[in-house]
Amino acid sequence: MEALAAAGVAGAETLAVATPLAYRPRDDVSLQGHLPQDRSLTELVTRAGAGGDDVAADAESSVRAVARALVALHGAPVQYGPAAALGDEIESVRSHARNLTAVLPGLTGAIEPLVGLIEQRSADVPAELARPSHGAFRPAQIRLNGRRVGLLDLDGFGQCEPGQDVGRFVGRLRLAALGTSKYSAPDLTARIDSGNRLAAAFLDGYRAEAPVSAVRVTLWETLDLLKTLQQSWSRVRPEQITPVLTLLEHRAAELRPSDQFARHASRAPVS
Repeated sequence: MEALAAAGVAGAETLAVATPLAYRPRDDVSLQGHLPQDRSLTELVTRAGAGGDDVAADAESSVRAVARALVALHGAPVQYGPAAALGDEIESVRSHARNLTAVLPGLTGAIEPLVGLIEQRSADVPAELARPSHGAFRPAQIRLNGRRVGLLDLDGFGQCEPGQDVGRFVGRLRLAALGTSKYSAPDLTARIDSGNRLAAAFLDGYRAEAPVSAVRVTLWETLDLLKTLQQSWSRVRPEQITPVLTLLEHRAAELRPSDQFARHASRAPVS
């Protein structure tokens, strides 16, 4: 945070980062300045998923502003934190899967077809140049205040290709639009479409100012959704499983048309 402030990034016109006030290394506790907020991005996206042109327009405008803020962060002249790679995330997902199957044998092999597909496609499309990365970029980390976008929780800051932040964010946008309730088929389709429009608006906003590979974004998004699915199983959150599986089915179809993974995973136990 101090490095970003010193580089002038934290005070950019579109991006705000809390002022670092103090840090206690022994307890890993930091004291930060306040970031004002006049509306919630997560709430906007969820309401947009339920319908309403006015809310949808506000949500789309907001995610485009967030995209510009992320470009500013990715362009920061700052070298700090660890380097992350897609291969590391793949191994993390596989490691978590091994831990899960030790207590839930019914999950054995549930995610490997999709993990293998991600690994295969990642070899076909090389990683992009690493840039400063938030590391945990989600709508919940955003503070909207007028035209400025504030970023929270920079403890995962490091270096990575832009697809990490972009992929995680668009996946969480889709999840927020979808929600966790059960809907009729028409309403579900409408929520999926709303999430897709917001994800496209965010990608368009980012690409207007900086390049990013669509395939690499999908790879990172799919991996993050897989991690969310694993957390749903390990933390016994069955209400979250169906929405995540719905999105994973769509992302898998983008990588290779197949619904085999979704059928397998949906039969796995949750407790």
